[in-house]
Amino acid sequence: MVSIHLYYSHRKIFYLFLTKINSKMETLGVLTFLAIIGMAFWLLIFLALFIPFWITLFFVQQINPKLANRLVGSKEDPQAD
Repeated sequence: MVSIHLYYSHRKIFYLFLTKINSKMETLGVLTFLAIIGMAFWLLIFLALFIPFWITLFFVQQINPKLANRLVGSKEDPQAD
């Protein structure tokens, strides 16, 4: 009887240990998923705001370079003469 009791208690301890690991891995998986989704969200926001600005400044610079330099705030290169 004692050997059966020890066998089941060891199996129960092993099962509890595995469920603890599984819950930790599940938590890490959820945190990793949230981190990746968060980075993707901010990258999407950055690109959605930066790309139109970049394209607009490109066309403004093609049409009126002085206005583009005034908007961006860059100075002319003194050695470009």
